[in-house]
Amino acid sequence: MSIAATILAGAVLSSAASAQILNHGSSKPGSEEAAVRIDPAAARAAFLTANPGAGIYEDEPVRGGRVSRVYGPAFSHGVNPVDSAERFLVEHADIFSS
Repeated sequence: MSIAATILAGAVLSSAASAQILNHGSSKPGSEEAAVRIDPAAARAAFLTANPGAGIYEDEPVRGGRVSRVYGPAFSHGVNPVDSAERFLVEHADIFSS
């Protein structure tokens, strides 16, 4: 496994958990602001539309049914592998939420 793939895999695992956290906006008690909810199906569809030739592999439901692989032509770029992985996560972390 290349160093870029290893970095991306680690970043994806850590972001998957954080992507599931709801953002309630204000931290004031009694705040009526609506929670921001992630729609992983819409995020995956948007990613596939924006990246022709890319694919997303989801594990079987007995293994959690989560996204375990994103593959295809380059869909992230940066000045180095770490920068590329970070940019990918900023732009597409929602595809990993469940």
